[in-house]
Amino acid sequence: NAGKSTLLACASAAKPKIANYPFTTIVPNLGVCDLDDGEGLVLCDVPGLIEGANAGKSTLLACASAAKPKIANYPFTTIVPNLGVCDLDDGEGLVLCDVPGLIEG
Repeated sequence: NAGKSTLLACASAAKPKIANYPFTTIVPNLGVCDLDDGEGLVLCDVPGLIEGANAGKSTLLACASAAKPKIANYPFTTIVPNLGVCDLDDGEGLVLCDVPGLIEG
């Protein structure tokens, strides 16, 4: 639950709140990372879903998409990023990503 806001701030022009305590992120923060090919990559820092923000993200990804991330009852279960596509009512797809924790604590 540490480092995601800092990563967003470094990779984009977003200005998320950065502090040294859990649950700093209260509202989602969006940023666009400009890629070398001229495309933009949208990044999002979302608040923790439950206390111990390292819990529940893989489960949410598995429920909202066909992705099959590893789900277990211990911190740092996610070792590699997992992508899933959530099908929206208008026929569009929303790409979801579960990324490993960057810093323990």
